[in-house]
Amino acid sequence: MGTRTSWARGVIAAGSLMAVIVAGVVAHAMLPSTAHQVSLWLGLGWSVAMTFALSVWHLREDGGRSKRHISAVVVGALAMIMTLQGVQGIVLVAIGEPKQATVVAERGLGSNDFRYQLRGSSGQAIPGELKDRFDRYNAGDQVTVTVDPRGILDPQELNVAAAKSWTMVSVALSLLAIVWCFFVGYTAPGPHTLRKASFRFKS
Repeated sequence: MGTRTSWARGVIAAGSLMAVIVAGVVAHAMLPSTAHQVSLWLGLGWSVAMTFALSVWHLREDGGRSKRHISAVVVGALAMIMTLQGVQGIVLVAIGEPKQATVVAERGLGSNDFRYQLRGSSGQAIPGELKDRFDRYNAGDQVTVTVDPRGILDPQELNVAAAKSWTMVSVALSLLAIVWCFFVGYTAPGPHTLRKASFRFKS
C-alpha cells in the first residue's frame, strides 16, 4: 500500500506540472490574445495547488526535505516560464513563412513596447502586429518577418538558431522539473508514516 501511495503522489506531482505546461503551450500556440492571462492563472493555480499538496502530505518533516519541496515548486514554475516564452517562436519556425513587409503604422504602448502594422509585398495587410522593445521602425520601412499562415500568431523577426536553442533548453528543463516533481512526490512521507514516527517518538 505504501509503495502504491508513493507512486500516486509522484504521478500527481509530475502529471500536474506536465498538464499545466501542455495547456500553456496550446494557449500560446492557438490563443495568443489571451495566452499570457491563461499562463498566469495556470502557473499560479499549479503553484498554489502544489504548495497545498505538500502541506497535506506533511512534506515539511525536516529541513532537508523542506528545501527539496520548495525547489520542486520553483523549478516547475521556472520551466513553465521558459517553455512558454519560446512557444510562438518555435511554432513560426515550424510552419511560418518568411515575407518582405512594409511598416504602414506604428504605436507605442510604453517605453519598451512598440507595435508595428505591416503590409506584404502584394499589398495585403499581414495579420497581427510586429512587437519590439525598441522604437526601430518608421512608416515606410522595409522589414523581413516570419508570418503565421493561419493568421493566429503575430509576425516576428526570427533568429531560427536562437529559437531552436531556446526550445531545446526549455524542453530539457521541463523534463528535469517533471522528474524532480515525481521524485519529491514519491519520497514524500505520507500521514501514515508520520503517525508511526510520532508514535515511536512518544513511546
